[in-house]
Amino acid sequence: MTREHRFYVGLVAANDGSDWQRVLARISKITGARPIIRPGSLEPLLLELEEGKLDLVVGARLDAKSPWMKRLTIGPPLGEKADSPTAERLVTRNGENAWIMLVHGAIKAESGR
Repeated sequence: MTREHRFYVGLVAANDGSDWQRVLARISKITGARPIIRPGSLEPLLLELEEGKLDLVVGARLDAKSPWMKRLTIGPPLGEKADSPTAERLVTRNGENAWIMLVHGAIKAESGR
């Protein structure tokens, strides 16, 4: 998140986005920052996230054996297909523990877990 009260989100999700919109709205309310959303393909967005150019990637579907599972922090699933191994997830950078906790808390609050 930047000092301009914005956070940058890469959007991969192909669904209607209502679950993710609620999570982003909750994060926005907690932080006082607004999301700047940019659609794109998964791999380029994950690279930008790892480089610090994005704060979140929304809608990632990753195989359990993907190298990204160790390179980034994969959030819990959200939505109807939350128990599916191919559920869409929100991804953050490793090492930003307060941000990771905030994001995971917003996901849990919106999914009722």
